[in-house]
Amino acid sequence: MKKFILFSKETVSNLPENYSLIIDRKLENRDWDFFLSTTAGGHHVQSSLWAQLKSAQGWYPTRMIVYKGNEIVAGAQMLSRRVALFVTVSYLTKGPVLSDPNDFSMAKVVAERIIW
Repeated sequence: MKKFILFSKETVSNLPENYSLIIDRKLENRDWDFFLSTTAGGHHVQSSLWAQLKSAQGWYPTRMIVYKGNEIVAGAQMLSRRVALFVTVSYLTKGPVLSDPNDFSMAKVVAERIIW
């Protein structure tokens, strides 16, 4: 899978060396799903299959995925839906997902992009 790097060390001040952060809005992301299936704390409501199911109800995914080199080390999937002309609601449940549950710096990186 070709990555589009939206944030790098230069644009995210607390992103460690050799890390990158991408924003993924595709309905399906097999790399993300594999990461969820092999990571403690990975949950089906963070999967692209869940995003596909919810898309039938008007929800669309935004994933913040942190890579170390070519390996996913953290991320979160947020689902959003427009409810009025200028109003969008979003929710994120069972995330962020971390390859190392004790590495709170990666959780912080993901959380800051969600707030952004």
